[in-house]
Amino acid sequence: MKKTIGNRIRKIRKTKGITQEEISDLLGISQSTYQRIESGETYSWATHLEKLSKILEFKPEDLFSDKPIEYYEKRIEELEERIEELERKK
Repeated sequence: MKKTIGNRIRKIRKTKGITQEEISDLLGISQSTYQRIESGETYSWATHLEKLSKILEFKPEDLFSDKPIEYYEKRIEELEERIEELERKK
């Protein structure tokens, strides 16, 4: 589970275009400590969950969803394309 949560946090962070260094600074921890969160070497993500969710703008329960983040990213892309289609029809 540690690795799954870490991978999901990493994907969210990358989607937002934020570096590990930026996140670690905002959390007040070292970059190496943050890297261990993303690599699944530690459960300390739980300590920082509330702050992480605010920084990366996600709901904590999203980390435990059965659907992978890629599903949501693809769905967002589809919806954005649909919005563009509708706007062209105006």
